[in-house]
Amino acid sequence: MYKKTSLLKPQLQRAQLHNPQTWPTFDGGQLDRSKFVSSSQIGMCARAIWYGNNQPTVPANDVPQVLSWWGFAQRGHGHEAWVVAQLANLGDHGDYYWSYVGDGQRSFYAGAQSGTPDGVIIGPHPDTAAQCNILFEHKSIDPRTNRKNLPKKQHLMQVVQNMDLVEHCLDMPLTGALLAYSDASDFSLIDEYWIDRDQPEVIAMMLHLEERAIAILAATSADDVAPEGLADGSCKNCDFGALCSAAITAKQQDRKKHASLKHRAAAVFGQLKASPDAFLIFGWTPARSPQRSKPLRVTSKKR
Repeated sequence: MYKKTSLLKPQLQRAQLHNPQTWPTFDGGQLDRSKFVSSSQIGMCARAIWYGNNQPTVPANDVPQVLSWWGFAQRGHGHEAWVVAQLANLGDHGDYYWSYVGDGQRSFYAGAQSGTPDGVIIGPHPDTAAQCNILFEHKSIDPRTNRKNLPKKQHLMQVVQNMDLVEHCLDMPLTGALLAYSDASDFSLIDEYWIDRDQPEVIAMMLHLEERAIAILAATSADDVAPEGLADGSCKNCDFGALCSAAITAKQQDRKKHASLKHRAAAVFGQLKASPDAFLIFGWTPARSPQRSKPLRVTSKKR
């Protein structure tokens, strides 16, 4: 009566290529993200960042190539749009003024860095109630996410870079940032984190991220930047794995290692199978079972 098919997904996938996203800047221009290391990239593998900025999304043969995680990105956009709409419904009844959100969202850039924060909040500090400027970053998360691992380091790096850029571009001192995680299956489940602008760790990270972005942009080839995905496991889901020499070599080594382990396991298994103690290991009696003085099961004789 029915069968599985695939009609909608390929159309939505193709739409990602024909509906390019624009990045209006705070000063009235349009951002070319390929000329910067964006805040959403900065915590990724350095080599993946380089490939993302230097490889075309559609190759010469005109076969559409869409980043594998476009679905997650669109989920985030949709969730963020809902949050902005709810805040707009508050009108004058809210405690905070939300700027650079929704249609007013803007990209900021300086040097080798760029960033597009989800907004800037003006209102009372969550602890002291003093009026202050707060950077806002919102994330939607899978309901299966282990919340003990939040906030993620990559998101902290994104927030810190955005704080640095907003302060520089708008000449606006920030007191801190709000990083919020909303459950994609239940919008009322929200984990919020405060990042204090003046913490020594934050200041040190700002300087580190500036240097990191400069080094990645200055690289003339992928081999000039470290394949950090090998250490954090992100190579497994990287869209540039087929291009990355480090990823290719790692896969070849994994195949050799797997083949070696498979061969060794087969040899060990064969030895165990032929062992007199096989019945203890596998639950069966081998061909050469040891002779026993008594049967395994003693039954009473009929009288």
